Amino acid sequence: MDMHQIGGAAAAVEAIRAGERMLNVQRLNGLEDVRSVAAAIEQHPNALIALDLSCNNINDDGVSLLAPALAKCTNLILLDLSYNTISAEGVKALAPILEKCTNLATLSLSRNKLGDVGVQTLAPVLAKCAKLAQLYFYCNNIGDDGVSCLTLVLAKCTNLSLLDLSFNHVSDVGFQALAPALSKCEKLTRLVLTYTNVGIQFLAEKLPLLPPKCEVIVGFPRELERFWKQALAQAPDRRAFFAFFAGSVAVVGVTAPANRFAKQDGDNAVNRRVLDWLV
Repeated sequence: MDMHQIGGAAAAVEAIRAGERMLNVQRLNGLEDVRSVAAAIEQHPNALIALDLSCNNINDDGVSLLAPALAKCTNLILLDLSYNTISAEGVKALAPILEKCTNLATLSLSRNKLGDVGVQTLAPVLAKCAKLAQLYFYCNNIGDDGVSCLTLVLAKCTNLSLLDLSFNHVSDVGFQALAPALSKCEKLTRLVLTYTNVGIQFLAEKLPLLPPKCEVIVGFPRELERFWKQALAQAPDRRAFFAFFAGSVAVVGVTAPANRFAKQDGDNAVNRRVLDWLV
C-alpha cells in the first residue's frame, strides 16, 4: 500500500479531516497527541482503510484512547500498532474493537509486550476477522501457551497467508500444537519462526503438516547444514524440499516438485551444497 506519511499530531488531524485513506502517522508526542488523532478519527472514520501508528510509544493508555475511534473504522484493511510498548493490559481495550473491523486484512502488533496473556485475549477476536491475511507478532515475549491459544482459532482464519512469530519463545512444544492447526490454513504461504526455540530437526519432521505452498523462515543455526543432510535423506522425493538463503536467514519448506521451482542462490556455498543434494 502507498501510505501517506505524516509527521506530528497537527498534520495527522488535518490529513484525517481531509479524507486521507492511507496514513502512516509519525512523531506523536505523548497522550495528548494520541487524544487529538483519536478525536479526528472518531469524527471522520469512514475514509480510513489503512492506519500505521507504529513507533509512537502509544502504550496501553494510548490504546485505550484510540479504541473508541478505531471501533468506528469499519472499512479498515490495515492496522499497524507495532513498536508501541503495548502490553496485555492494552490488548483488553484493543480486542473488542477488532471484532468490529470486519474488513481487516493486515494486523501488526510486532515489538510490543503482549505475552501469552495478550495473545490469549486476542485469539477469540481474531477468529472473527474473516478477511485476516497477515498477522505479525514479532518479538512479543510469546511462549508455547500463547501459541497454543492461537491454535484454537487458526482453523477459522481461512484467508491467512502470513504469520510472523519470530523472536518469541516458541519451542517444539508450541510448534507441535501449531503445525496441525496451520494445516487448515490452505492459503498460508509464509510462517516466520526466526530466532525462536523450535529445533531445526523437529521442524523438518513437521514440515509436511503445513500447507503445500507454505515457506518457513527460520534462523541460521550452526546445525543447518547437518539438518539438510538429515531432512533430504529422509525425504521420499528429495525435490520435495527447497531452500534459499538471504544473509543470516534461511527459508525452508515443502513443495510439489511438479509445479514449483526450487530457488537457489548460487553465490552461497551452503546453497551450492543444498543444490547438489537436491539434484
